[in-house]
Amino acid sequence: MTSTIIKTIRELIADRDQYCERTKQPRELTHPAGNWEVGAQNNSIHELFQKVISGDDQVVRNLRLYSQPFSGFDLNRMEVVEQELESPKSLTHLPASDPWVQRHQTITAFLPAAYRVAMPKVLGERGKAAEFDPQGVINHDAYAYQERINLLYESGVLGWLQSQASGVTLLEVGGGFGALACGLLRCLKVPVRYVIVDLPESLLYAALYLQEALPHYAHSFNLNEKGSAIVYVPNYKFDEWLERNPSPVGLASNTLSLVEMSDMQMRYYAEKLSLAVGKTGVFFEQNHDGRWLGLRESKRLLRSHFLFGTELKPRTIPFLLNGRADLWANIPLGFLDEFRPRQDALPGALVRLRIALSDIIWPQSWFLYRLQQTVSPAAFARIRNFWNRLGGKFAS
Repeated sequence: MTSTIIKTIRELIADRDQYCERTKQPRELTHPAGNWEVGAQNNSIHELFQKVISGDDQVVRNLRLYSQPFSGFDLNRMEVVEQELESPKSLTHLPASDPWVQRHQTITAFLPAAYRVAMPKVLGERGKAAEFDPQGVINHDAYAYQERINLLYESGVLGWLQSQASGVTLLEVGGGFGALACGLLRCLKVPVRYVIVDLPESLLYAALYLQEALPHYAHSFNLNEKGSAIVYVPNYKFDEWLERNPSPVGLASNTLSLVEMSDMQMRYYAEKLSLAVGKTGVFFEQNHDGRWLGLRESKRLLRSHFLFGTELKPRTIPFLLNGRADLWANIPLGFLDEFRPRQDALPGALVRLRIALSDIIWPQSWFLYRLQQTVSPAAFARIRNFWNRLGGKFAS
C-alpha cells in the first residue's frame, strides 16, 4: 500500500502541469504558493517531502518525525517550532511528557468520553500514554486537534452529524498529515465519506498516515468514490471533484492553512467552499490573523462569500490557542441549537475563571490576541519578536 501511495503521488505531481494547461487553470492557483511555495521562508515542507517520497523505510516508519510543518510541533524535540527544519534523527533521551498533557486533560474534563482525542501510536508518534485510550498518546498535536473537536461539539455540529443516520460527506481543504480526519472519523458513528483536498505533496503525508491510523477504512484517489471512504483529491482537480459530486457536503473545514495561501487561492476556496456546502451544510474554519507574519486574514473574505457566520466561543476551553474559530453557512445556523450540549453539562463562569488562571499560557495568549486587535500588523510583529526573544514564545 505504501509503494502504491508513493507511486500515485508521483504521478499526480508529474501530471499537474499538463492537467492545468488542459483545463486552463493558472499556475498560481494550482501549484504551491504563499507560505507553501518552494523556498518559502520558515517552511521546510518541500525538503521533508523529498525524504518521504523517496520511500525510505526508516523515514516512512517514522513519518510523524517529518510532519512538523503541518502543526509547528517537532516530535524530535517535543516542543513547538517555527516550522523550520530540525534534526530528522530520533532524540530518544527527551521526556515524553510535556505541559500539553495537563492542558489536554483540562479541556476534555467536561467532554463526553467518545469525543476525547488521542494521537494513535503509529509512525513514530510520541507523547504520554492516554488514560482513556490504550492505543493513543497525548502531546501538543493531540491538544491542537482536541480544540477543534471541542468547538464542533459545543457548536452542535458533531451532534447534528451524528443524527445523519444514512451517512454524511465531510470535506477538508488542507488536511495536513490527516490528524483532524482521524479524530473526526473516530468520533462519528455514522457512515462517512471524508474528502481531503490538498497539494499532492501534502496528500502524501495524509494518505500514508491515515492508512496506518485507520486501516479499516477504504482509502481512495478515485474522484467518483461515493461510499464510506477517505478520498484524497489533489487540489488542482477540486473543480472536477465538485462537478462529479454536486450534492452539498455536510461539513467543510479548514484549519490554519487558509491564511497561508496566495490571495488567488484564498478567493478560490472561499467561493468553492460556499458552493460545496450549498444550502444545507456548514463550513468550520479556524485560522490565526497572519498579517503580522506577512500572511493573510480570512474572516473579511469569508463574510463576502457566506450569508451567515458566527464566531465560536467555547466554554470548555479558557482561550483558543490555535486561532479564532468561526462557523459559516448559507442558511441560518439556528438549526444546530437542538444538537448543542446542555448548558449545565458545561463549566460555569467561576470554574472557567479558575481554569484560565491555572496555566499562564491562557492569559498570555488572551493578552497577545487583544494586543493584536489594537495595534498594526507591523507593530505587533515587532512586539512578538521581542516577546519571543524574552522567552515568552507563544503556545510553548
